[in-house]
Amino acid sequence: MAARDERIAQLKRLVADGARDLGVARTLAAAVDECAQRAKDGDRPALFGTVYALESFYSACEDLFARIERTYATIPAGERWHHDLLLGMSQTLDGMRPAVLRTETMVLLMPYLDFRRAAKHAIYQQGPLWTLMSDRVDGVHAVVAAVSTDWDAFAAWVRSQVDELER
Repeated sequence: MAARDERIAQLKRLVADGARDLGVARTLAAAVDECAQRAKDGDRPALFGTVYALESFYSACEDLFARIERTYATIPAGERWHHDLLLGMSQTLDGMRPAVLRTETMVLLMPYLDFRRAAKHAIYQQGPLWTLMSDRVDGVHAVVAAVSTDWDAFAAWVRSQVDELER
């Protein structure tokens, strides 16, 4: 297969797999709602289910970002790679790709990234989990909507690149 054909296939896979990653994030946002409602009613296992769903929600978003980054560059290294990956999604890679996320979307996502670390400490120390996650539970659908909007714009740009390569 010629390099051009390989690139076309890679970009088409990115669009299809990215849409799947976003679908997983949407499903997990719904799971956050379901678990959180039971947790508010005092169901302790549902509290931990909410933690897991929130962590998994961000992981699904991060899977999408890592897939994009692998297509156009390399995933950051080091102990802050998760943070650097998220920041990088709001930046243009000159000559390679536009920003994937608007700055405001990146800012909305940052608390979900931070939650993963903070939740582990709160669980181990029997800390105030609900206080830690209530804002994230309440905001998860707004974050999904923002990521979806940004993904749709980026996926349209990728499809335009495929169209150019196929000419």
